[in-house]
Amino acid sequence: MRFFKAFSFFFKMLFDKKFFDNVVLLTQGKFCEPSVVFSLLQRDGRFIDFLMEDISEYTDAQVGSVARTVQQGCKKTLKDYAEFESIIDQEENSEVKVEKGYNPNSMILSGNVSGEPPFRGILIHHGWRLKKAEFPSSLASKDAVCPAEIEIR
Repeated sequence: MRFFKAFSFFFKMLFDKKFFDNVVLLTQGKFCEPSVVFSLLQRDGRFIDFLMEDISEYTDAQVGSVARTVQQGCKKTLKDYAEFESIIDQEENSEVKVEKGYNPNSMILSGNVSGEPPFRGILIHHGWRLKKAEFPSSLASKDAVCPAEIEIR
């Protein structure tokens, strides 16, 4: 079984650049498990608690005050471990030109889109690109994104 898996990985590494890059990161100890990102967002901003909570019972003011705390904690995590940049470095609501050969994975065109580029439109959101990320490859807890907390009395 391992032989066939290794054989298939060999060809996947030859023809799939993203897979190859991930294997290289893994061999350098730089590959990050998704649970690490969630653990850090939970630790610093209580992100999972916020998303999993039923907030329909709370007032907008209550949700807003909690959201501010969650946002500040999660922002800290992102600043500590990642760097983002705008895909389009212009003010939102400004006019932009989408040239021929644009990357459709980095832009969503809406409205009256017909024909071939170039297109002119209004920038609704500048988008984000991950410039750099250096999350730990793992954390002490492998099975829990957020350990249960118990106060012993």
